[in-house]
Amino acid sequence: MMTRGSIYHYVCEMLWMIAFGVIMTACSSDDTTDIPDVQPQEGTELSVSTRSIVIDDDYVIPEGAKLWLALTSGVDVTSVGTYRYNNSSEWTPYPAAKVWDVQSYYLYGALLPSDNAVCSVTTTTVFSQDAVFSINGVEPVAKSGNDPLVIVGVQGVSDPATAWAVTEGNFEYVGRKVDGQDNVHLLLDHLYTAVSFSFSIDADYAKLRTIKLKKIELISDLTKKLNLTINLTAGNSGVTPITSVTATTSTDDASTTIVLFDVSIDDVDSNDDGVDISTMGSGTAAANAISTSCFFPSVISNLSIACTYDVYDKATPTPQLLATRKAVNSLSSVISGTRGQIKNITLKIVPTYLYILSDNDLDNPTIKISSN
Repeated sequence: MMTRGSIYHYVCEMLWMIAFGVIMTACSSDDTTDIPDVQPQEGTELSVSTRSIVIDDDYVIPEGAKLWLALTSGVDVTSVGTYRYNNSSEWTPYPAAKVWDVQSYYLYGALLPSDNAVCSVTTTTVFSQDAVFSINGVEPVAKSGNDPLVIVGVQGVSDPATAWAVTEGNFEYVGRKVDGQDNVHLLLDHLYTAVSFSFSIDADYAKLRTIKLKKIELISDLTKKLNLTINLTAGNSGVTPITSVTATTSTDDASTTIVLFDVSIDDVDSNDDGVDISTMGSGTAAANAISTSCFFPSVISNLSIACTYDVYDKATPTPQLLATRKAVNSLSSVISGTRGQIKNITLKIVPTYLYILSDNDLDNPTIKISSN
């Protein structure tokens, strides 16, 4: 079992990292939520470049993800901005947040998988000491890369090319280091638990059968989306600022079936016959396409995995398709976890014919499940 909340890496174009800094430019805002009544020309606005910020080595920002940022001062939210991640690996403001004065601000925010989630931030004292961050309307179970992330550190710089050196727990940002252009690097942390799946075949079974995966789904018993509340403490540099994360159910319907992999959609093979489990080594396209999902810990009481696969007989000169089978197995005994954790779950497909090889392979067979 690995932790990923404390694992942060740099991302740059030549390495396998995700990155962005934050630069101030100017445009008008059509979102007046928490934005003070001030003249637009007095503020410089936030734009996002592909500079340097990182969560962990496995995280890939999905196209269309939304970055929500709030600049705060005292007990007030002075400006809010949102940004969309596009297919050119760039961030486009819709609209940008604004900096109004040469002063210290405290910057809070989150990276969201879609527009469906709604953010807000308040404080119990002043924003220089703490923040209560809310993310409402998120899926309790999602594919990898679709989990919400929260900002846990910022680094103000006068030049966006400045090396990334964010200190966890520091939210202070001094606005207008350079007139008309401010920059900030950000650090984000996971709120969900990740589940990494791997598949294998019983050795004796593999001598007689070829198994080709066609579809993998997660089935959750939670029918409503979640509202998350994250309590953050500011000023403790070098220490995680997340003191608690709690969830309540919303009134919005959640997706109870999440497709992790579908060979007819995912580009992992040259045809639609399925992916031979015996070829799914670590790091292959097939393994990467289906290996990871995520869920909010403590709210899921029943999570199942459904695997649809074709069974081929190896006894014939050309492997003969015997049957298409779907196995639904509970993950309830292995899904407990904590925020930012990666759980590794192995699913072994065992023999499903009855007494002799001429018998059909059974439908809905039990798959041996183990975790570490």
